[in-house]
Amino acid sequence: VLLQQPVDSQPLLALPGVLGVETERDGHQLTVLAEPGAVIFPAVGEYARQQQWQVKELSVERGRLDEVFRRLTAEEAA
Repeated sequence: VLLQQPVDSQPLLALPGVLGVETERDGHQLTVLAEPGAVIFPAVGEYARQQQWQVKELSVERGRLDEVFRRLTAEEAA
């Protein structure tokens, strides 16, 4: 989520399927992390709309390299 101004991102943690929130660019960019298999895009978008956040961009990142690496190495260790 790319924002016009910083917002309080903590309430996002209460949304179903949200695993965590990373804040970057002095609070102007949020990365909302989903639990494995969870679809959170609609809920995050709706929450942003309800809170009247001035969103510049809302996008889905399919997978992060560090997450993929952890999964692969965890599977090999098992």
